[in-house]
Amino acid sequence: MREAGRLLARTSPITVTIGCVLYHPEAIVLKVRPAERLLPMLEAVRVATRAATGRDGVLAHEPWTPHVTVAYSTANGPSAPIIAALGRRLPEREITIGGISLVIQDGPETSWDWRPVAEVPFGADRHQVLPE
Repeated sequence: MREAGRLLARTSPITVTIGCVLYHPEAIVLKVRPAERLLPMLEAVRVATRAATGRDGVLAHEPWTPHVTVAYSTANGPSAPIIAALGRRLPEREITIGGISLVIQDGPETSWDWRPVAEVPFGADRHQVLPE
């Protein structure tokens, strides 16, 4: 975790735009763009994962699609009524990401258990102590 903090200590908060609604069989998400702005964060998390576990992290999907999850689905059913109700776009909003939460994710996909390990703020004091 210290490695992620070190890498992100020089990262300023990142402003991105949300508004495009994406539908997946298991979730509704808002696409975050431009994705390129989040690459320093992604690299820091990869390095921290390698340092903490000795293994490389794996993205769930290629290409990487940064997003904000709005809802998960645990049931099967038609998507058309949901898409008709929400549409494909919401009013665009700029959001600023000021840090990341590092979590351990256990269990099957429909009932994940997410345990926070550390909060890593961008631009954090390099001497800030983070959990090992």
